Amino acid sequence: MTKLSEKFYEAVAQATRIHDGQVRKSCHTPYIAHPYAVAMLVLQHGGDEEQAIAALLHDVIEDQGHKITLDDIEEQYGTRVRNIVDNCSEVVGQPGVEKPPWKKRKAESIEKMKDKPLDALLVSCADKVHNLQSLTQTYKKEGEALWQQFKGGKEGSLWYHRKLSTIFMRRLNNDLANDHRTMISTLEDMIQKNASPSP
Repeated sequence: MTKLSEKFYEAVAQATRIHDGQVRKSCHTPYIAHPYAVAMLVLQHGGDEEQAIAALLHDVIEDQGHKITLDDIEEQYGTRVRNIVDNCSEVVGQPGVEKPPWKKRKAESIEKMKDKPLDALLVSCADKVHNLQSLTQTYKKEGEALWQQFKGGKEGSLWYHRKLSTIFMRRLNNDLANDHRTMISTLEDMIQKNASPSP
């Protein structure tokens, strides 16, 4: 693929509008930086335009489900994009509605990854790689205080990524899956060094 169509740029604009006002808790940057980075990772690792569009929209149902529906996505971008976004969504986010408990959601997400279609699994892996990049960058600045922002805390976050890494390596076994595994090790090394007393 050498050129992206207008549909991709429509999705960029739409994702920007939907996520307007949101901030990433791991690095305190405008939220749109995350789906855009995920879309770029998808394209860099062999994904096609529909996968990249789904990457741009991968969090809209979960975070802003009151603003857009899966039917809206299908009407605008087609059935495949809808299905990928659906496969990348844990829940439908609604204002004032509490999400299910964190551990339950993540355990269900891990089970879902085992059978998730490969086109959606690539998007999920790109999402987790960028999450780890953000975590690592913020951990360098904030240290252990970072984990207070996450419901699963340090142990829960590491548990979740380790479980996912096993699935990504088995089912994708590509450079992106390797990057995810390497970044877990990098973060774990940083945590261990931080915990070690100075000589």
